[in-house]
Amino acid sequence: CAGSTRRRLRQDLCRAVTDIDLDGLMQLETAVWDALVAGDADADETMLSEDFLGVYPSGFADRSEHIGQLANGPTVTEYELSEARMFVVSPGNAMLAYRADFTPSTSESERAAMYVSSLWSRRDGQTGGHGNRRRHQPD
Repeated sequence: CAGSTRRRLRQDLCRAVTDIDLDGLMQLETAVWDALVAGDADADETMLSEDFLGVYPSGFADRSEHIGQLANGPTVTEYELSEARMFVVSPGNAMLAYRADFTPSTSESERAAMYVSSLWSRRDGQTGGHGNRRRHQPD
């Protein structure tokens, strides 16, 4: 079953970046957030390219660090993505920017908000999230 889930995610990745539209990119980004809610490191790994680079207020994180955050289970209990915008950077490459309101799993009720930009690319027949930058919203 895990193999079929990975295959479906890969098909969704290919379709979204080949067609490049806002709905498709939001489906990809939602799959990453769903992995954080489920604590699903395999799904997270499937969605991110090998050269993924996260840029956070605390510094940089590569793909293994992004996946590693799920070693102890879910990192988010719930989330909502809004204000989504995208632009095509070049053929097969698109930037998605949006606002994320979410509750970290370390907090019982305290919601957080941040703006995120994610680069999604199709290279050598493979599609994945290549990086993101997060800026936390001040209270």
